[in-house]
This record gives sequence, structure tokens and C-alpha cells, in this order.
Amino acid sequence: MGKIVQANLWAKEGKQFKKDVWIELSRWEIAQRVLSFYPAKLSKQYEIREVEADLYNKYKTIRSKFMQEIKKGRDFGTVRDEYEKKITSHNERVEEDLFILYVALDIDIDSRVYRSIENKHTISRDDLRSWRDEAREEMRTE
Repeated sequence: MGKIVQANLWAKEGKQFKKDVWIELSRWEIAQRVLSFYPAKLSKQYEIREVEADLYNKYKTIRSKFMQEIKKGRDFGTVRDEYEKKITSHNERVEEDLFILYVALDIDIDSRVYRSIENKHTISRDDLRSWRDEAREEMRTE
């Protein structure tokens, strides 16, 4: 019974994945849900969500470790230089993973939206300066 109610909601409203991502489903896809199948279009979105979450977790890990080094009182330039290889590798992985993901899943996406997603997960020099400033501020308040 729950699948029928869910399918009915999807028919009326679509399926929301993120604040700004709504998927409209065809009648066939809604019928698939009633029959206890999960439409491929939705499975693709879950796969995208999983890959993006993994990339963001890696971003947060690098950020956390970088800030710890700054909090230890290490020179910003030295820490930045030490992390350059990790950051370059991470940014290349983001670019490759997102490209492969969207091409392999044949997702139609606006180039501005794609760049926005990519920029959310890549690490820039501005990010490093921001992290340094955050770490210094945290040190002052501790």
C-alpha cells in the first residue's frame, strides 16, 4: 500500500533529491514503483548523491587536516606547499569522477549547474586562505 501512496505523490509532485533538484517521472516510471520496482532515473540520482557525498567527505578530511596543521602554529606557506600534491590529486579526482558519472549515466545537465557542483567539491587557493583564517580564529576563541 505504501508504494501506491508514494507513486501517487510522485505523480503529483515529482521526486525531490536536493533543495533544487526535482525529478519528474513518466507514467511508466510511476507504474514501476507501484509494482515495487525502482525507476532507473531515480537510481541514477542515488548514485550521483553517493559519489558527491564521497567527494565532499574527502574535501572535509583535507580541510580538517590542513586546519589542524595551522592550529599547531605551522607556517601557512609551508603547509600549503605540503598539501599541494594532495589537493591537486583531489581536484583531478573530482573532475574525472563527475565527468564519468554524468556521461556514464547519460544525465542531461546544464553546464552552469555542472560547474557549480564541480566547484563545490574542488579546493581552491581561496579555500586554503579561508581555512587558515578559520583555524586562527578558532585558536583565538579556545
